[in-house]
Amino acid sequence: MKLLWALFMCGYTLIFPAQAMAHAREAMALWAEKVAPALFPFMALFPVLTGEEALRAYKRLFGRGMERVFNLPSDFSAAVAIGFMAGTPAGAMAAQRALSDTDMRVPVRKVLALSLLASGASPVFLVCSVGNGMLESAQKGLCMLICLWLSACIAAFITARLPVFPENYERVTVKGKNVHEGSGIFNSVSAVLNVCGYMVLFRVFTGWLPEWTRLFSEISSGCAFAAENGREWLCAFACGFTGACAMTQNLAYYRFKARAALMFVLLKAASALLAAGLYSAFCRIPINWKEAVSKDTLYLGTCLALGLAAMICGYMLISIAKGAYYLRKAKNGKAYD
Repeated sequence: MKLLWALFMCGYTLIFPAQAMAHAREAMALWAEKVAPALFPFMALFPVLTGEEALRAYKRLFGRGMERVFNLPSDFSAAVAIGFMAGTPAGAMAAQRALSDTDMRVPVRKVLALSLLASGASPVFLVCSVGNGMLESAQKGLCMLICLWLSACIAAFITARLPVFPENYERVTVKGKNVHEGSGIFNSVSAVLNVCGYMVLFRVFTGWLPEWTRLFSEISSGCAFAAENGREWLCAFACGFTGACAMTQNLAYYRFKARAALMFVLLKAASALLAAGLYSAFCRIPINWKEAVSKDTLYLGTCLALGLAAMICGYMLISIAKGAYYLRKAKNGKAYD
């Protein structure tokens, strides 16, 4: 199957060389202007951010919250912190490192919850590129960032407690060594160039599709399409979904099986819809409320209130689902691990 896809892509570039080159130049320009400047500093500092000293600090600061709120091991604190600071693919790399280093048997549902927290968009990209550059307001980018963080936390909170995927995650190694082994500027440059390669590949072979499909194919072009059409909530959706391009990079690190990979895509879509709903709800706040309260306080307070309400509702629903699941298992005479 891979060979057939490769032959098809080669044939496409030979039949339509001008279109392929134009789309490749467009993707590389977008990468150089929007993605690489925000991503490279974090990738260059990745060895320091994931060193032994940093891991201990993350565990002390966020370990208890990871265990009590997200039902995840405290060793995953570094991956979540880096995912929130740097976005994709730095968060996925940190998550893969944490999974490779742990000796615990981690259920797939908890790895899916970790992937939702660690595979988001970069704050620099959201505030500077999307907010200030595309929507002409850094405050809108900040609001979108908070909505995305809240939606990821809510989705991870529920996913870690789902009564599905009782099997354990299989850690990935290469020739007896961890996949993440190696560090330095060379690996950082390679990772950033790897992002460029994915962007070019997806842009070249999806350029013939309708414009609205950019919302699902690549995050930068999807946000640009939404901003051009005056649909800010679609920007929030595109940033939450991150596009097939970034999703493929994340899956390359997690190495999920087919069932878990499909669940990952569906959970990202649900998280993106929740982020779009939170952002749209904030935008519908009456004007006099915005004038009466400081903007920054309003952003945070409103989003936190909406997020808390959604988390409580989600927890109630998942508790009911788990009770029904265990009851069915008990009736069938089967034990659940």
